[in-house]
Amino acid sequence: MEKSLKTELAQGNAEGSPAVIVARYFVAGQLRRLGHHERALDTLSPSIEHAPGNWLTRFEEARVLHAMGRTAEARAAAGLAIANAPTPEKAEELKDKLRHVLGDPDVHELRD
Repeated sequence: MEKSLKTELAQGNAEGSPAVIVARYFVAGQLRRLGHHERALDTLSPSIEHAPGNWLTRFEEARVLHAMGRTAEARAAAGLAIANAPTPEKAEELKDKLRHVLGDPDVHELRD
């Protein structure tokens, strides 16, 4: 996955472009699942800087921050993901997937 990200950048895709955002999302998700939370945030950082309203980046950021116990920041990122969803249906899907981050007391683990 990291090679894919490097390839996208080497081919001239700019930070904040859809291809780079998607590549960073997948790398960060894998790092999160492996417990490398700081590296996951570092991976997402350029996308956050260049496309701060991108819902996919904010979705993964919320999950990483939640895994780190940074609840307030995770909720803020989750709110941005939902607010920037491309459709109302996607916003509802994100709300469901981020219930654990947003504070639903019946949900205690991350959902992929």
